[in-house]
Amino acid sequence: MRARNALLMMCLVAPVLAACSDRSGPADEAAPATDSTTVAEPADPPSPHAETEPKAPEMADAPHSPNTEGPTRGGDGSQITLQPLTPGQLQGVDLPGELACSFSADTGATLLLARADVTPDGMVRGAVNNNGYVEALANGRAGGFNDLADGITLSGKGMTVVLARGSAQPTGNESTQHVATLTVQRADGAERTYDGLLTCGP
Repeated sequence: MRARNALLMMCLVAPVLAACSDRSGPADEAAPATDSTTVAEPADPPSPHAETEPKAPEMADAPHSPNTEGPTRGGDGSQITLQPLTPGQLQGVDLPGELACSFSADTGATLLLARADVTPDGMVRGAVNNNGYVEALANGRAGGFNDLADGITLSGKGMTVVLARGSAQPTGNESTQHVATLTVQRADGAERTYDGLLTCGP
């Protein structure tokens, strides 16, 4: 009797277990797969208020200072510039005298022309082209041509020129020629010396 009741109980329980087993299978199959890959979170955008390192200011080029260096010494820094005398300029200058001397720079340009009479009681007069303007010069005393040929100092408005004669050079004619320097002195203390030749004659 007991065996019969146990068999009957097994018959009743078996269908229930089978039904539970069928329900759990589809549920397990339908479970979504879990993705093990980790998704990186996006980086925070830079803050518009973030401080940036300031750039060093660009240095402006220093202004170029005017070049005051040159052959002129002293004075206010401006240059003394004697330009070649032209025939047209000499027409407007009174240069009386029987004989003349001219000073030519190493470039061959005539920078000074002076005239005087042979007589020792005559004055010496000359002219230079001072940066485009003709300056009349004179020695202010009697001396004649001999003073001029030996080297002389002539003065004008705000300017004095000192003509110093050196060694003689052959010419092959009646004129004389010497190595010479012409020093130009300005009223503000500026001074410039030119090297050249002193040629004298009729």
